[in-house]
Amino acid sequence: MKLNVIFLVCLFFTLGCSAQTKDRGACNPTVINKFLELNELLIHTMADSRITNDCTIAAFARDIKREGNHKEGLEAKGKLERIRAFRVQMTMSLEDIKANIKLNVMGGQDPRTGLLVNPAEETKLELLMIGVGKKGLGWKLQEALKNFTVEVAKIADIDPKELPLLAEDNERNPLYKHDPIQRNKHFVQANFGQTPAAAALVVLTHEQNEILRTESIVMRKIIDDMRNSQRKK
Repeated sequence: MKLNVIFLVCLFFTLGCSAQTKDRGACNPTVINKFLELNELLIHTMADSRITNDCTIAAFARDIKREGNHKEGLEAKGKLERIRAFRVQMTMSLEDIKANIKLNVMGGQDPRTGLLVNPAEETKLELLMIGVGKKGLGWKLQEALKNFTVEVAKIADIDPKELPLLAEDNERNPLYKHDPIQRNKHFVQANFGQTPAAAALVVLTHEQNEILRTESIVMRKIIDDMRNSQRKK
């Protein structure tokens, strides 16, 4: 299943869970468990993507060394390393937020079971991520994700519109095209308002995967541009 399809499934469950919360005051534990399972799946996908991207950089560095560390190759290698540094910084920022949610929203792990105490918590999540007067972590996160796209696009000399949309507002999401209420919500409101904390973890891990996908695209562009330039000489 493609990552974007998984994310749409996640959003579908989020809407269903919100409806249950309004009607019965609690989210179905089965749905919460599905969120946690989906998050684990995305974590494994993220690990595989990270290894693939790191191996791409390492292989390219070996090729350039074998070719005598020519100027164009070293410049391209430097660009790849700068992009990787941006990726590491951004994914770690998201990891810190997820850790914050697990500890301060979900209540940490139960020492007896090892399970998160309250993965269905919504109110504390809203206070942390949305906050009063847009002071929550989500707004700074959205800005940082947008900035990541702009910065790596500059390094790779690529139009940001050709890259995955990070922290996408609902107005650009086809899932909400015909929903007059949901389509006007910002990324932060849509994903962290009236949403169980377990679902928020899925949203954040999805963004980490999209960061890695962005890295893969721009790395390939840099490598291809260098190789094409060499062939023209």
